[in-house]
Amino acid sequence: MAPSQSRILLEDRMTVKSMDSSKFEKVTRISGRSAAFDAELTIDINTNVYPLKEGQVLTFAFADQGKESLMEDYEYVCLGRVFHEDDKSAEKRAVYISFGGLLCQLIADKAIVSEFTMDKRLFFFLRRST
Repeated sequence: MAPSQSRILLEDRMTVKSMDSSKFEKVTRISGRSAAFDAELTIDINTNVYPLKEGQVLTFAFADQGKESLMEDYEYVCLGRVFHEDDKSAEKRAVYISFGGLLCQLIADKAIVSEFTMDKRLFFFLRRST
C-alpha cells in the first residue's frame, strides 16, 4: 500500500491585523484576512511558545494529515477537529475548529471550505513569511 500524503485543503498568507491576549496569559487570539482567498481567520495561538506581533505576515495552511515532510516546512503545528459550521451568506461559510481548547474561526467562500466538515480532523500549520 502506498503511503498516504497530506492534502493541503487551504494555504495562504495573512497579515496579523489584531491581537487579543486579555483572556489568558500565554494565549493570544490573532485575526487577519488572507491574501489570495479573502478568507477571515481568527485563531488562538500559544504565544508563549510562538511569539507574534501585530502587522506580521504569516503563511498558514490547513491539511487533512500532518506528514513530517509538511511539518518541516512550518514552525507551529496543531491538530484539531471541526465542531461547528455556520452559513454566513449564500457565498460564505464559517467553520469553527478546536485545537485542544485553542479555538479557530475561518470564514471563507463555501467552495474553499467545502471539505471542512463536522468532526473532521484537521492540521493547522503556521510560519512567519519572509
